[in-house]
Amino acid sequence: MINRRTLLVSAAVLASPIARAQQAGATDIPIGVLYPFTGSGAQVGVDARNALETAVDLINNVHNLDLPLAKTAALPPVPEGSIHA
Repeated sequence: MINRRTLLVSAAVLASPIARAQQAGATDIPIGVLYPFTGSGAQVGVDARNALETAVDLINNVHNLDLPLAKTAALPPVPEGSIHA
């Protein structure tokens, strides 16, 4: 279950590269994450990677879904840019 602290930290981590990209005039926003892909927690890492790839696809491409950022092909602050994981 996600708690308020985890949500706030995640939002800050995601907002930081967007703010830096706006200041630098960049159009591509790299996103990096650390998850285990071996050992007893490997399945968590695989599931998280698949979720991240799905989120990147939803943000970068136009989809006819009733989800935030799915109907447009980029993030509102960086309309020409894309996210790369």
